[in-house]
Amino acid sequence: MPPKAKPRPAEKDVQALAGWIDAKAAATRLAHGRTVVRRLNRIEYQNTVRDLLGIDVDFQEMLPADSSANGFDNSGEAHHVSSFLMEKYLEAADTALGLAVANGPQPPIVKKRYTLKDQHNVKLSTESVYRIQDDTVALFSSSAWNAVHIYQFYPPDRGRYRFRISASAIQSSGKPVTYCVSVAGKRMAGKSGLVGYYDAPPEKPSVVEFVEFMEPRTTIHILPYGLAGAQTVHKIGADKYKGPGLAVQWVEIEGPLNDTWPPESHRRIFGNLEQKPSPVFNNSKRVEVASNNSEADAEKILRAFARGPFAAA
Repeated sequence: MPPKAKPRPAEKDVQALAGWIDAKAAATRLAHGRTVVRRLNRIEYQNTVRDLLGIDVDFQEMLPADSSANGFDNSGEAHHVSSFLMEKYLEAADTALGLAVANGPQPPIVKKRYTLKDQHNVKLSTESVYRIQDDTVALFSSSAWNAVHIYQFYPPDRGRYRFRISASAIQSSGKPVTYCVSVAGKRMAGKSGLVGYYDAPPEKPSVVEFVEFMEPRTTIHILPYGLAGAQTVHKIGADKYKGPGLAVQWVEIEGPLNDTWPPESHRRIFGNLEQKPSPVFNNSKRVEVASNNSEADAEKILRAFARGPFAAA
């Protein structure tokens, strides 16, 4: 203000306008009260922590559900801040920092190929819904309990893993068979549940590839979509069944994938400060950040880290 090539109003007119606005604002506050200062709801808090620290985290089960007003759960009028809520938010922050900071050496990258015939669901099933031919296993049932878990993949380290699945449709009259890949096992952080739906082309195996963030001691399971139920297939027997099925040749898994070490989340907090061995009784490979001038380094860390959340302030 003002537009280009237009003269600026006289100073007395500017002051008169500012005074009028202040008077109107004061009258509005007296009539309607002040604007409620609201806190972040749990989704906003989760997204803020994710963007700030660069970690994959899910606080849905850690934080209490937010109250809502007029259908919105981000309304300050509906939000309270109790001692219990503060305790939960502090626990969530502590969990987030624990996930962001690396206190160990870089986990080794493991690449391994699995066959479904070695998995528990196939080996121990009392229903005839799987057909085994060499290393290929054909799945004919879409009943949820017939999903095949890759039990041999049980990673000790959280992180991103690359999955490659070779599969084809059989006895499908030239049509593809869709299958679902989901995460199995309890996950403390990160996106859970469905990974995606994929189409297996008829007869000729095709490889799909995706990268998924996995928690320790979790795995994936595979289940064909839209096929017959277990009871229908079992009555006939998988070896004689003529309906469509999903043939899975192999599943290959590689990870955890880390572009750098310590990971980006660790560097966002500590920068390039050196790490030195700091073993404890149950972890001989533990390391921690070392400093020759802790006070100066702490100030440096705080100043650098504060640029993120307060950059736009």
